[in-house]
Amino acid sequence: MLSINQFESSWPRDGFDCGNAHINGWFARQAGQSERRGTTRTFMAFDTYTCQLVGFYSLMNHTVKRDEFEEPVRYDKPAVLIAQLAVDKAAQGTGVGKLMLADALRRLRLILDTVGFELVVVDAIDGAAAAFYEKHGFSQLTKDGSRWFLPSTSLLAN
Repeated sequence: MLSINQFESSWPRDGFDCGNAHINGWFARQAGQSERRGTTRTFMAFDTYTCQLVGFYSLMNHTVKRDEFEEPVRYDKPAVLIAQLAVDKAAQGTGVGKLMLADALRRLRLILDTVGFELVVVDAIDGAAAAFYEKHGFSQLTKDGSRWFLPSTSLLAN
């Protein structure tokens, strides 16, 4: 069972290891600062049986510049960026990432009724992450496969 809660700085983060030093460092040292500044909202996933932190994701406002699209578009697109989505190595392959992505998209669906945006954007750190996002309905935005998007209209269909 998984419990996903909004970030709380008093909860321990130092043992978290997703296998990527940059993401681990951001979570340990900068997640709290970003929360206080209001630039991101981070959500932490806990295994309810072990009370262990198994993952986190962050959401932030974003704009996709029109020159980022492979096909010509007329204007920059308002978006929400899932800035981080990481699963602890001990929980990788157990479905935690899928549950956290579903939670993020559910939250974004709720705010779509209040704040307009056209895209949900994610950055894929590697080929496995790109395949994960593609499997969950995201389309490739950049030629190098590092950035993926989901039209906000697809949130309304679910």
